[in-house]
Amino acid sequence: MEEEKSSLNFEVCFVDYLQLICEREGEIDWFKELALLLEIPIILGSQMKRTVLDNPDKVPQQKDFHDAEEINACADTIIMLHHERFYDDSAPKDELKVIVSRDRGEAVNRETVLRFDWERAILMKEEKESLPR
Repeated sequence: MEEEKSSLNFEVCFVDYLQLICEREGEIDWFKELALLLEIPIILGSQMKRTVLDNPDKVPQQKDFHDAEEINACADTIIMLHHERFYDDSAPKDELKVIVSRDRGEAVNRETVLRFDWERAILMKEEKESLPR
């Protein structure tokens, strides 16, 4: 197995999106096992349910994931993105909230606002410190 791992020339794996790949209960666990086996992080993109529309300011919460129970049981870190402009045309176009609701299995509920520089096509962190939610 070490030979196969060394032949892989990548340090991270992105899967977009989870609901197209996992059709049966328990399949999300497979990604965690694979990450441990390959010793790389695997980042899974997941769809949110429409219940996010009922949240204050439409900010996503862990309960809004499709397969929320399985994701919460398996994920070491849960990061959600919120672009207010999607719901409100008067919101700043260049703002993106990055919400870390869990890290290393512990609830942290921190958010950071990133700014998108449209000229250079890059995300930049705000100068202020992350805010607890």
